[in-house]
Amino acid sequence: MVEFGIEEDLCGLFCKYRGILGPAYDDGGCRDGCWMCHNQGVASLRRLRHDYPDLWALLLKWDNDSPVNFKPDGHTVHDFDRRFRMEDEGLLIPGDKRFRWEMLDGEFQIRMF
Repeated sequence: MVEFGIEEDLCGLFCKYRGILGPAYDDGGCRDGCWMCHNQGVASLRRLRHDYPDLWALLLKWDNDSPVNFKPDGHTVHDFDRRFRMEDEGLLIPGDKRFRWEMLDGEFQIRMF
C-alpha cells in the first residue's frame, strides 16, 4: 500500500475494515501488522496465542488448509503451538542455550519444578 502512496492511517483503517489488523492496535499496544502475517516474530505469535485464542485457532485451521508452510524455514503454526504448549507446561530449554527446533524432540528438554 505504501508503494501506492497510501498513508499508514488509511492502511490501518482498511485493515481494520477487512478484519486483518493486528489486535494489539486496538489494545493500545505496539504497531504489529496483520495478526496472521508469517513475518511476525516468536514473541508476537506467543502473544497472539495467549491473548487471542480465537484468532490462534483460526490460524491453526488455516495452517491445516494451507498447501505451504507458515514460515519459509518449513515450520508450521502447529510447530509453534507445540513449542508454546511445552513452554506453558514447564518444559523448557536450558537457560544458557539458544532455542533450536530439534530441542522439542531431543534430549535438551528439561522439566522445571
